[in-house]
Amino acid sequence: MFSHEERVKAIQLFLKYDCSYAATIHELGYPSVVALRKWYKEYLISGDLHLEHRKKSKYSEEQKRIAVNHYFDYGQCYARTIRLLGYPNRESLRQWCEELAPGARKL
Repeated sequence: MFSHEERVKAIQLFLKYDCSYAATIHELGYPSVVALRKWYKEYLISGDLHLEHRKKSKYSEEQKRIAVNHYFDYGQCYARTIRLLGYPNRESLRQWCEELAPGARKL
């Protein structure tokens, strides 16, 4: 991920070079054409770029709670919980367990 300053610098250079993707990427060495296009579109719509990059979770808080509760209620087995519920992956479930019940899972 690129910082806010790096993205602003890329957009400023992109505008300086009359919206030339190739010239901007050649000079900076980043980003891809797709990323630069996305940043420019955001800049046109809002007049600025977002400060933080936070990916929205595709699972609701209720789904997370259900998964964590199942994990603890049925033997603390990641594979069994994932297989039964059909979501998430091991790493996500591990993070949810630490987030919703810190220190409770077996190591």
